[in-house]
Amino acid sequence: MTTPLLFVDLETTGLNPRMRWAGILELGLRLVDGDDLDVLQSASWVVTYRPWQTVTMRAAADDYVREMHDTSGLWRECSRLDPEPIHPFADALQWVRMVAADPAIPLCGSSVHFDRGWLAVHLPRILEGRTHRLADVSAMRELLL
Repeated sequence: MTTPLLFVDLETTGLNPRMRWAGILELGLRLVDGDDLDVLQSASWVVTYRPWQTVTMRAAADDYVREMHDTSGLWRECSRLDPEPIHPFADALQWVRMVAADPAIPLCGSSVHFDRGWLAVHLPRILEGRTHRLADVSAMRELLL
């Protein structure tokens, strides 16, 4: 069996992970068999914030991102009145360490370099050792067309 692949997909507040009020809104991870691309395990989390934080992040986002997450309902889903918002990054890190601990497992996804940049700023421990093996599905698609 070849090495499995770790797919990552993020929904974010924009293009720049370092801008003021930048944040990850949703994180999806999927471990895929490297031979036949069957999904072995997957997990996803919506990151929640206090309503004032979500309003501020939404206001700082560009029009495209604002409308995209308005349409999908993600802004609303990320806004919680509970005293403690849900930041599932510890759960995501534990998931990666449990099912994809080997840093030789390539990080994959559509425009994965974008997602890797966000992870490097907001969740760097998920990248432990995964700095050079990237497989960009959107680039492959372009090359095959």
